[in-house]
Amino acid sequence: MNSTENGVTNAFNPLYGTHHKFYGYMDYFYVGVPHSNVGLWDKYGGFKTSFSENFSIQLMAHAFNSAGDIYDMAANENLSSYLGTELDLTFNWSLSEAFKINGGYSQMLATESMEIIKGRGDQEKLQNWAWLMLTAKPRLY
Repeated sequence: MNSTENGVTNAFNPLYGTHHKFYGYMDYFYVGVPHSNVGLWDKYGGFKTSFSENFSIQLMAHAFNSAGDIYDMAANENLSSYLGTELDLTFNWSLSEAFKINGGYSQMLATESMEIIKGRGDQEKLQNWAWLMLTAKPRLY
């Protein structure tokens, strides 16, 4: 359950704020968030479509797997490496050159393995979040 072998760290750390691209919007696997150093394999893909010059939506899916073994000490058994799937639906709407609205909804479909590596939580409970952002860039001069 460790991402270090023979003194060499095999962890992937994207630089310069690209974590949501690789880990989804819910930050389950953000830097500093513990997940027992089992490593992470994120298979992701999606599509983006524009309905007009000013409005687009994007749907992304992330299927998370552990790169290492997951062992449940309480049950004395090995668990599946599949941790869960995150679905991210986002939109961008340009109201004008000065005002834009962005928003999104994310849903995590976690497994028992996710509970074990996080050391807390309940995979049966609803795990989602939504966000909305207004960007204003008025031209003053």
